[in-house]
Amino acid sequence: MHNDKILGWADLYLSNITWPIRHDLLEESTLRIKALHYFEKAGDTEGQTEASLELAMQYLDEGNFVEAFPYCEKCLLTSKKKGVHNLSYRDDCIQEALRNMSSLYEAAGDYKTAMEQLTEAQQYGKKYKLGWEMEDAIGELFDKMGMHDSANYYLK
Repeated sequence: MHNDKILGWADLYLSNITWPIRHDLLEESTLRIKALHYFEKAGDTEGQTEASLELAMQYLDEGNFVEAFPYCEKCLLTSKKKGVHNLSYRDDCIQEALRNMSSLYEAAGDYKTAMEQLTEAQQYGKKYKLGWEMEDAIGELFDKMGMHDSANYYLK
């Protein structure tokens, strides 16, 4: 096969099915990076968005914030481009990427930027009626900032 789009989706799906069989994070990330490369060659924006999102979430889960950051940025950039076929999925990716960016800024101690990203994610979700509210995350971030009244308001 010499179809980069199909090869990209195959590697991305393989990265997801390795988890229950044997949890090999290096193999997962290798397959996802390979998939992203194929999607870039094919010009598949939807594939780039999904592979970037999965890489960002994997690295965030591992606590590898340096590796997660460029994939969060790429997911946000590609999800906003035309070519993502499923619009509700695109909107979910945008909100997820903003939430992930907030987590990265929070980990870096930049609470102001983290709050800006969360607020944008919350507004985006409300605008497109995505059903994923950011109140808990906003409340927890206010708590870290020492703004306990605001934290209490959002957490309730």
